Amino acid sequence: MNRKINILCCFLLAIIAPSGALHAQDASMEGLKAMLLKLKSLKVYAYETETNAVFPNGERDKMTAKLVMDAVHKRLLYKTGDQVLLVTDKWAYRADFEQKTVYLFNLAKAGHEKYKAQLPELDRLFKGEASAALIDSLLLKNAHLLSAKRLGDKTTYKLGFQPSYYVKELTVVYDHKKGLPESIYIKSFYPDSKGPDGKVKGTVYETMSKAYSTEVSPSVFDANAYFQIKGGKAVLSQFKNYKVSSVL
Repeated sequence: MNRKINILCCFLLAIIAPSGALHAQDASMEGLKAMLLKLKSLKVYAYETETNAVFPNGERDKMTAKLVMDAVHKRLLYKTGDQVLLVTDKWAYRADFEQKTVYLFNLAKAGHEKYKAQLPELDRLFKGEASAALIDSLLLKNAHLLSAKRLGDKTTYKLGFQPSYYVKELTVVYDHKKGLPESIYIKSFYPDSKGPDGKVKGTVYETMSKAYSTEVSPSVFDANAYFQIKGGKAVLSQFKNYKVSSVL
């Protein structure tokens, strides 16, 4: 594939919601807003996504990903078909499948003038600033509720947006019994150019997020599963034939 899915925005839009069930009378935009506002304080969560993209030239791409976040201890695991990214309190590790290279960075070096700009977004990510800003702009300012229907322990929220907004559809299925979303579906459109018929062409992304959880085992952040430092060098536990680029 020449064109790859830009998954970052999709991930930030599909953030996990906090535990704490909504009541039946809260099946409204105000109830959804209350749930989303609590989301900003959530520090530990995990979920999976599948994103399908259709590009202006008709090409298609698909990406599956899993994110596990522990902002309390500044740990993160992010896996796709292209890479594995692991961040611990000491290390930033990335295995790039296309380049067949492992990049390893000792975070103690981050304060050094030479390296301090290497990971500029990490603090914002762990503080939740980026996701909070998207929640405010996307859901709390630009969305309007089309419907909110509760059936048993689940409420389905369907939201709409102005025609000029890049997000076209958003559906949240909230599981009151678990206190978590069952799924979040997002459809977005990024315009590119006008065709001969005058119609605007662009890229369509459809992202389905599921498998939400706030139960995260510390073992998923075990750096030894990916590498060890022996004799001042990085020895790979996985992807052993990959090149290593490191700052130890």
